[in-house]
Amino acid sequence: MKKFLEVFGFFWQLPATIICWLFYIIPLYIAGDIEFKKWESFGVATWTLESKKSWYARLWRDFWGWYGPCNIIMRTAKHIIDADAHDYWSDHLRNEIEIELKKTLLHELRHHFQACICGPLFYPIYGIIYIIMKIVSEDAYRDHPFEKDARNAEKRG
Repeated sequence: MKKFLEVFGFFWQLPATIICWLFYIIPLYIAGDIEFKKWESFGVATWTLESKKSWYARLWRDFWGWYGPCNIIMRTAKHIIDADAHDYWSDHLRNEIEIELKKTLLHELRHHFQACICGPLFYPIYGIIYIIMKIVSEDAYRDHPFEKDARNAEKRG
């Protein structure tokens, strides 16, 4: 049953996946800003952000990870430390960053699960809720139900 749901979810979100590849993955890959890392689970490719050379990659420079249908792009501990270069980084901080990156991966995988349920409606639903949260909340991102759910997934590990 789980495999059926994964396959169904993959095809259900395929229209959004194609858009993600055309306007997100391919431009970053061609610019040399991302590298393929591995297949995280069925249909989910993980990429690492390797540089911020292109203007497009610089748009995303403050995020540790982000999700596009069937794709997750993660910064690496080395990249975070190099990007925020300070002389006082230690092995302890590198380990802390690696822990945070693992949590971020769980967070982004939860967004994949949400997208498997919502399919091509994931972004419109997310956007509509975000607009509503902007009106009724102090922090639309933190109070967004999809983000709360993803943060809970981080905690469950």
